[in-house]
Amino acid sequence: MQRPIGGISSHNRKLRQISYGSFIAWIYGYLGRKKRVPIPACVVQKVRSSYPDPKGRYRGFLQAFDYNAFDMALD
Repeated sequence: MQRPIGGISSHNRKLRQISYGSFIAWIYGYLGRKKRVPIPACVVQKVRSSYPDPKGRYRGFLQAFDYNAFDMALD
C-alpha cells in the first residue's frame, strides 16, 4: 500500500473531517457553511480512535464566530 501524500497525519485528519461531516449530514441533513452543531463525545471518541493523529493533536468544536483569546485582547 502506498503512503498518502502529506503523510499519515494529514490522511487521518481528512478521514476525521469526512467522518464528522458524514455524521452531521446523516443526523441533521445539510446545515450550510455558517451553521455548526457540536458532535456528541461518543462519536468524536470513536472517530479519533479510528483515525488518530500520531502526535495526539486535535482541535475541538469552535463556533463559527470563535477566535483566539489573543486576538480578542488586541481588539
